[in-house]
Amino acid sequence: SEAAPSGGAKAAAAAAGGASDGLAGAKQAVQAKKTNPLVTAELAVDSAAAASFSGTNGGDGGYFNMFGKKPDEDVSAKLLGLKASRVEVAKCALDDSCVEKGAEARSEELAETFDGTAMTMPYRVILPRNVASGREDEIRATIDRVFDTVDSVFNNWNDASEINRINALKVKKPAEMSESLSALFSVVDAAFAVTDGRFDPTVAPLLKVWTKTLVQDGRPPVGSEVSHLQYAVGWEKRVTRKGNKIHLENSNTCIDLCGIAKGHAIDQLLTALRKKLGDLGKGVYIDWGGDIRAEGVHPSGRPWQSAVMQPPELKKLFDLWAKDNLQDAISADDATLLLRFPAEGAAIATSGDYFRIQKYGYHHIFNPESMLPMKAGTGTLGSVSVVAKTCAMADALATAAMTFPTVSEAKSFLEKVLSDRRSVGVLGYCLIGRNAGDVHSSNPEMFQPLASGKKAKPSSAVPHLQALPKPDSADLARLLDPFPRTVVVGAWYLDGDSSSQKVPVAMLDSVASCGMNPPSVSFLLKKSASDPFAAFMYAQRNNEKLRLRMLFLNFGQETVLSELLQGDRAAHTLSALTSSLKSCVWVDSEPKAIEDIADNSAVYIGTTVKIHLNGSCGPRLVNHRGRFIAGPPVNAADASDSAAFNDSERLKRVMRPNPSPVCLITSTRVDGELCGLTATSVRSLESLPSVFSFNLQTTSTFRPALGLKGSKIAIHLLRRDDKALAQLFTQRTEFKRKELRIRPEYGEAATAEGWPAVIADRSSIVAQIETVNDLGDQLVFTCTALTMHENLPAAAGANDTLIYRDNVYEVIGEYKTISPTA
Repeated sequence: SEAAPSGGAKAAAAAAGGASDGLAGAKQAVQAKKTNPLVTAELAVDSAAAASFSGTNGGDGGYFNMFGKKPDEDVSAKLLGLKASRVEVAKCALDDSCVEKGAEARSEELAETFDGTAMTMPYRVILPRNVASGREDEIRATIDRVFDTVDSVFNNWNDASEINRINALKVKKPAEMSESLSALFSVVDAAFAVTDGRFDPTVAPLLKVWTKTLVQDGRPPVGSEVSHLQYAVGWEKRVTRKGNKIHLENSNTCIDLCGIAKGHAIDQLLTALRKKLGDLGKGVYIDWGGDIRAEGVHPSGRPWQSAVMQPPELKKLFDLWAKDNLQDAISADDATLLLRFPAEGAAIATSGDYFRIQKYGYHHIFNPESMLPMKAGTGTLGSVSVVAKTCAMADALATAAMTFPTVSEAKSFLEKVLSDRRSVGVLGYCLIGRNAGDVHSSNPEMFQPLASGKKAKPSSAVPHLQALPKPDSADLARLLDPFPRTVVVGAWYLDGDSSSQKVPVAMLDSVASCGMNPPSVSFLLKKSASDPFAAFMYAQRNNEKLRLRMLFLNFGQETVLSELLQGDRAAHTLSALTSSLKSCVWVDSEPKAIEDIADNSAVYIGTTVKIHLNGSCGPRLVNHRGRFIAGPPVNAADASDSAAFNDSERLKRVMRPNPSPVCLITSTRVDGELCGLTATSVRSLESLPSVFSFNLQTTSTFRPALGLKGSKIAIHLLRRDDKALAQLFTQRTEFKRKELRIRPEYGEAATAEGWPAVIADRSSIVAQIETVNDLGDQLVFTCTALTMHENLPAAAGANDTLIYRDNVYEVIGEYKTISPTA
């Protein structure tokens, strides 16, 4: 759902984000009119549909502060174009250039235009002159009356509004709703249902926390700062209505109508004008802050028309943000598409990531499911425009579509809604992605390119990287051969009478802890119908009783492992399996997510339900370069258990003796900064080396450097001589190009397009992020390999790999191969 902007003269914007950043497209026609009384039909736009932005700062509580440079910065005048902005509003309806040849009647002779400002946002109403003539005062009074209702009922930035009185209620204390508010809540119900909860007006508590930490602390919030809000967010669960009564179910719940109230107000204004004037003649056009609804045709006879704006490039946005010049983000030249409204009537609303963007790329729209704000970056959405029969539904759907991390996912969502358009009145959409030329519309006749509009840049300045073939599996396997892999046997079972169950088993070579609050584990898995372990998981993945036991084998148990895997892998009972490996430590977990990745693989994420420590366990069995070796000795203190230990402490004791490869991950932040992080949680599948996974603390300063699905990173394998480099990137995350020798093909042109800086003298894998799972205190990223660069000195070889164990950097070659078993 879309975060509200800050307040204004009457308090603040009532809708999906303050004043219009649109209307800029109208400037082209106004300028053309100065030299030619008949501009081309293409440029005859009545206003521009674009994402809106805040009208005023609104003081300490203003939501714009979340993305402003300073908490007390007032940018309202500049954003509204009241000072130096290049955004201009046409003073009358544009000319009638679509009239038959020879007709030269001016628009202002055919139409009456009512311009003004309501709650910091400019509005425009265009009516036929023969309808409006002599009734101007009545029309003005009708417009004012509708906006007064919006301000007093829906406006979250008016302290005395009805919605704020409800938000101030004590838990479960009922209050009466007005008919106006109840009617809007019914529209919210429909939007919530059609978006499967992605449009949710209860996300405001999340925004308050993010505002504080980003602006005051300069960092994203940690899991503990927002985890309790999961009980406050949820339109159907946290807001209870019966008849005209309403109450809230949680003390932190707050209803924010800013993603739908603006569109609803436009719908109400049209209804009020029709009721007051009766026949509206040839048509009517209403624009408030970039949301538009039109019926009929322009008084000149042409269709009503609106320009859709090209989102500004991210580099330009961040440069303007740094200079306090966001008012220059959109200009008349950014008009890229022309929408022609159907005569039977339609509305358009646009939601975008620009004008309220922060240094790290976070913006004002929240995903209620992940409880995170969306993040602008390579491959993400720049803007969504939705055309529907009502402006409220267009407003809500545009906001909901922006909660998807990629253009393709948003497109699939809108196509699904469009296929059932009779139920919600959706007519079309236009998506503009952050990748150059990434524009999709449902109806080319509805959205037509402007010949004079801004053209997308060439698809890539680094085509040599785009054309890189995927690395061969054998080459990747050779590169990753030095990775030590702690041997774990996994067994699925159904909770209950597990003693007699026959359980499918497998060797797991990528198990790692991925969170301590709650204690969690994860591993990668190759999907295979012929594998009873994978087949059972997929058959039972939605079964609430599904459990997984992971037994960490000791050195000397390789013979038992061979017997397990070479025989019938589904012939053992859980009790017999555990008994045969009785000196092991083991962890039972229940699935939190079993998520498909790519290349026929999946990631398992589970929360622990039971952990068994064993004081008699020996060194871990480690698979290294196709041979079993003994891991480091297990500290007796780590092997012992105590009733005083919680599961977080037990899980740490299970994982501490496992050797982990040390890697350096690099990425390019959306503001162009190069970033690096030493990672000891990188893991891959020996049988599927193109898939990787790693963890990241939610408090890490590296977190803003990682985008969502589609973002690119580089994973560098560190060696004996890299201890200083590893320690450096545990202390800081940003670096300059001159500090490290970067491969020439990953120069400034490449990083400007989101490619990572790849270090020249290290073996590395460039990968693309596929999934991100939030576990509270940790994030789990999975990715797939795009290309690889091998650089292994002959003298060093595979035994020179740097590993991390029990807070110490070691070298894998220092471990001796005790067993020759392959």
